[in-house]
Amino acid sequence: MKKSMVTEWIPALLILLFAYTAISKLADYRRFTMVLEQFPFLRSTSHIVAWLLPLSELMIVALLFFPATRLAGLASSLLAMIAFTVFLVYMITFYPKLPCNCGGVLEWLSWKQHVAFNSVFLLINFGAIIIYPKVSKD
Repeated sequence: MKKSMVTEWIPALLILLFAYTAISKLADYRRFTMVLEQFPFLRSTSHIVAWLLPLSELMIVALLFFPATRLAGLASSLLAMIAFTVFLVYMITFYPKLPCNCGGVLEWLSWKQHVAFNSVFLLINFGAIIIYPKVSKD
């Protein structure tokens, strides 16, 4: 695998993903809050989560952007993707009739398709974490 792919392209892909999701949530904050309120376990904290989630995604973007913090950004993005994928699996298991209300270009995905989408990014992200320390030293 080429050094630039791991040190530049994969982080750039993750930056695009996390920046897009954060900006779309903040741009349509009201809709995002209403979506969160549909989940019984988030109803009471939906306004807090509606701010914390996109802000944490923007923090991940910042970590991924700078070479000195890129490995921390890769680890943070992996943890965020794992958490969101677990959430999706939970939704499929316990709330299968609730529609996936993801915004933007991902709104056409079903819950299961979204898990597949996330799984691809999880694999890419995990691979980058394994390889990054080796290629960034070269």
